[in-house]
Amino acid sequence: MSSPRLSELKIAERIASTNVNFLFGSGASRPLLATLGMIEGYLTESEESDTEDDLKTRRFLQWEFFRGSIQPSLGMSDLALFVADPTGREYLRFYRALQALLFRRDSATEGRRAKIFTTNYDPFSELALEAIGMDYEDGFAGRLHPTFSTGNYGSLRFMRSTHFDTTHESPMVDVHKLHGSLTWGLSPTNIDEIVFDGELSRVKSAAHALDGKPRPALRNLANRTYQSIRLGCVRSGARFDMEPFGEAYDQLAIVNPSSAKYSSTVLTRAYYDQLRTLSNELERTNSTLMSIGFSFEDSHLRDIVLRAADSNPTLTLIAFAYDDIAKRRISQLLNVKERRNRNVLVQGPIDIKTATSTSRVHWSLAEITSRVLEPAVPRGLRSPETAR
Repeated sequence: MSSPRLSELKIAERIASTNVNFLFGSGASRPLLATLGMIEGYLTESEESDTEDDLKTRRFLQWEFFRGSIQPSLGMSDLALFVADPTGREYLRFYRALQALLFRRDSATEGRRAKIFTTNYDPFSELALEAIGMDYEDGFAGRLHPTFSTGNYGSLRFMRSTHFDTTHESPMVDVHKLHGSLTWGLSPTNIDEIVFDGELSRVKSAAHALDGKPRPALRNLANRTYQSIRLGCVRSGARFDMEPFGEAYDQLAIVNPSSAKYSSTVLTRAYYDQLRTLSNELERTNSTLMSIGFSFEDSHLRDIVLRAADSNPTLTLIAFAYDDIAKRRISQLLNVKERRNRNVLVQGPIDIKTATSTSRVHWSLAEITSRVLEPAVPRGLRSPETAR
């Protein structure tokens, strides 16, 4: 018995009738933000020793990671800039389509809620949801001093019609930032508290610490060993002190891309609490998980997903792979052929043929929205972007 085909899964019906979840990885925010590549492995090697040279290399690797995967978010922190950026517009299209599909759900039996689990630090989901006026929860409660707790998820919102005195449940999205967020901050007065940093002040401090500093020679990371990177970093680092940046970087409330992920107890607790939420959602009857831009290299998350796939025959996992290389790697990591319930599909790129040519479709967030979600949106609910 083989895994199901994408066309057989009837995505629109699954979003309309199942417990629907999405898992976003760094590929969802491409091309604005760089994917991790080999950074995680190099950082892990740098943490195996605390020599001065390894510490210097670690700071340079964090700099490269910050420059490619964090700093570009500063240009998107303003809502007007976000909606004008191509990556921002794709997030808007995705959430508009999702909102329309959630409207179709029977609120009495299914509820109009979707859950987004993301390992990305960027605030793009939150910005898009605010731009379209869609209700969402991000774990923060309070207005003057918002603080984070996984206990803050789960509320319902109802709208009352002024003309007919009826109420209906509003579509809602839960945004779970598994690896922390650029909008999170560690409280300076309470070690057990995560506070909200909407101004991205900690990111700005780290970026300011790099002003005027030359970039180290860290190009073509995939083709180099850690030792060669270490040598290049040490030579580059002789010209200036990296510690001002390092101290600012350490204030970011994020799970680091290395095996030693956790920088504080409160972040560790938030991480495991949200993993438990993901596990619970996948164990629910009649659930769907769609991964977008996620590599499944993270063993913690992969184990949770596979354990649920094997124990819950009513769960369907659809992993969108950007290209053929990603499809082979994800299929290997998920061991698709050995899944006992045959409920895991890794969807690789597809060829679209016309009378005169053939084009290759790679599963970016834009393609998933335009080819999977938007066609299922009823015409009367389509926004101008969805209708195109």
